[in-house]
Amino acid sequence: MRSFAAGLRAGLRQDPDVILVGEVRDRETAQMALSAAETGHLVFTTLHTRDAKGAITRFADLFPQDAQNTVRAQLAMSLRTVVSQRLLPDVERGAKRHLALEVLWNTHPIASAIRTGKLESIDNYLLTNREEGMISFDESIRRLLKAGKITREVAERNVRELTVLNR
Repeated sequence: MRSFAAGLRAGLRQDPDVILVGEVRDRETAQMALSAAETGHLVFTTLHTRDAKGAITRFADLFPQDAQNTVRAQLAMSLRTVVSQRLLPDVERGAKRHLALEVLWNTHPIASAIRTGKLESIDNYLLTNREEGMISFDESIRRLLKAGKITREVAERNVRELTVLNR
């Protein structure tokens, strides 16, 4: 039986430098993508989650509970960046949508949070490490609101902290 993971395994035999995994949906594909990253391949993939922290949680949750510490340790070493995206409606109904981003770089504190499973600290790192290129959804949404691209209602539905919109 052919599977996505089997195709990824066969592709790795071709010695690629970069691998694109359309979406990680199961443990076998997640393990293959993680193994490829650990061996020096640049791996791009997608996961359907609400934010960057959710992507890390979802990835680890694909594995049994007794393997999650090992997976988080592997992820902490191999992960480079998580970019989470949302398309928000324009102020004009039916017009184009606007991209809100959350960008999480795997710095030493982030890797430590992933390894120890203390993912709640990631939100704070997103806010306090802008100089390292990180941006939270709240900040991205605030910028779209200030630029007049989205309505206040849309902004309020998509931020974690309403107070960020008043800055």
